Amino acid sequence: PKLQTRFAAHGAVSGVAALPAGGPEAADIAATVSWDRGIKLWSLADGKALTEVLDAHARNINSVAFAPDGKRLVTAGDDKLAIVWQISFDNGQY
Repeated sequence: PKLQTRFAAHGAVSGVAALPAGGPEAADIAATVSWDRGIKLWSLADGKALTEVLDAHARNINSVAFAPDGKRLVTAGDDKLAIVWQISFDNGQY
């Protein structure tokens, strides 16, 4: 394998999920979650952050997954919550 992109993560990364090209109005994107309770979306093409850190969990986040339709993201953490996020793309921003 050849290194393509690195993300300047927002904490100790505890999960990552990728949404391939062809998603809703989007190029390749990835989501990271971390033990700092944050969620962030990234461009797989250049590693740039697409969002600020999103914070909704009260404790560490352990997993993340995109829904098959690419329009939702689900996170789960030590706060015993699974949160569904609606992903929207507007004027080049998520």
